[in-house]
This record gives sequence, structure tokens and C-alpha cells, in this order.
Amino acid sequence: MNDMIPHAFHYRKKSTGWQVILSYKADGKWKQKSKQGFSQKSLAKAAGEKLLKKIAENYVPTPADPLMQNITLKQFWAIYQIDKKKQLSDGSIDVYENAISAFSDLCNIPLPDLTRAYIQTCVNESKLSASTVELYMSKFKVMIRHAITFYELLRKSPMDGIIYPEINEEEIQTISTKEFNCLYAYLHENQYMLSVMAAVGYYAGLRYGEIAGLTWASIDLDKKELKVIRQFKRFRTAEKTYEYKLGKLKTSNSKRTIPMPITLQRILTEYKEAKFPVAPDGRIFYWRIVKLSATF
Repeated sequence: MNDMIPHAFHYRKKSTGWQVILSYKADGKWKQKSKQGFSQKSLAKAAGEKLLKKIAENYVPTPADPLMQNITLKQFWAIYQIDKKKQLSDGSIDVYENAISAFSDLCNIPLPDLTRAYIQTCVNESKLSASTVELYMSKFKVMIRHAITFYELLRKSPMDGIIYPEINEEEIQTISTKEFNCLYAYLHENQYMLSVMAAVGYYAGLRYGEIAGLTWASIDLDKKELKVIRQFKRFRTAEKTYEYKLGKLKTSNSKRTIPMPITLQRILTEYKEAKFPVAPDGRIFYWRIVKLSATF
């Protein structure tokens, strides 16, 4: 977003140290912000970049802004993020950014120059799976609709009428009882905690994040019930890294109470009696997580 804001830096050496003055254009007017008292010019430059970054975080150009006339889909993504800040989950942001990365040529073309024919060619020539192509294109379609509805950047969406490859819907193969028993026996012998997690998934039907987010407070061994109320998930940090912690479920309908078969009750009872370490946040399946860098 920084490169979309008309701006200029000026530096002055004063008796109290170096001063940086940031001039930038917003709402059709030139404005200024400054900081001073730096012992070196390099420190003043770094402070100026921080000022610009802070302004850019909430900067949304007006439809009449000349910069908007030839904005690309990649550039518009920064604006869309600000407009939809409260609606976009970290997982959704990852999908959008993966889509932009996968179709970088398409996303670097000015919106007025995007044509249905070019988009169709990108779809036809993509090496991605049919379902992934359709998913990514659906994100572009939403962004372009936003550009039309809220900013009047286009009269008609070039996404209309795009034909997608046929998705081959293969029948899902579930694990058999014999296969699970073999898996459980191996894990129980070699990775005890993983064997318990596998049992929760098999007998209660929980997703991985829901299993990893279980606490003893959400498990009633006497009533033989599991309460799914949170999940262990990935969050973005301000430093462009990822961290894992407990968070909300994907939807409110995901909250549920699941009856526990007696086999799972026995497995969880034995696990509790084994007194495995509990995470600081109460999770019963605890292991160290290394922060990952965001790649976009």
C-alpha cells in the first residue's frame, strides 16, 4: 500500500538532532507528519518509513484518486483487506494471497485492462487442480465485485461467464476398523500421545484443530461427553510470522457436544491417569510449536 500513497520525505539537521518530515496526500489534500531528535540521519529515515507504514495501514484512496484508475488486482487487495478487516479470518487471507501468488501475471494487470478472454486463458492454462483454480477465481470475483460496487472502478465484471474445468469428484475412502486398529497399535507403541489423538478423531469425528484444542474442562469422562468449543489454529502476527494458539471455531454451528463411546472413554481415562504435561493454555495434547515466517 505504501507505493500507492503520494508522498515525499524531507530531512533536516537541527540542534536537537535529525528531523524527518513526511508529506503525503490523503482525501485530496497534502498533509504532513514529522518526528525529530534522532542522532543519525539513518534513524530519521527509519522513523519516516514507520510513519508511512502506519498511515498506509488505514489509507483507502477515493474512487476519484488518479491512482485508482489503473490499479491492479494485487494493489486492490490491500484496499480490500482494510475494507473487510473484520470479516477476513487469517485462513481466508492466506487463500487470497495464495491466489494472487498463483496468478501473479493476471493480478499485475490494471483492472480496466482485464478481459474475460485473458482470464479464461489463465484458467485454461493453469497447472493447478480444477478445484483450486475455481477457489482462487472465486476470490478474484469477490474482489472485483467490491471494486465495482464500492469504488465504481469498472462497469462490468470480466469474471462473468468464465468456464471452469470440470471437477472430478472422487468417492472419499474412509479408514476401516482393521486399518485404524493397526494404526492405533503402532502409535500406541511408538507415539502414545498421537495414538490418543487418533482415537479422538476416529471415535468422535473431530477435526485436527478441534482435537488439538481439547482441554480437560471440555471432556466429561463420567458423562462420556466431549464439548467442542475452541480449536487450535494458526494466527498471523504483526512481524509477518505465524503463531499457533487457541481460537474460535470456524462457525458458531461448529460448537457441539459429542457422546463418547466407552472405548474412547477408556483411552482418555488412561491418558489422564498417565499425567502427561498440559499446555499453559490448558490443552491436553501439548508439544512445542516453532514460529513460521509468512511467505507472501
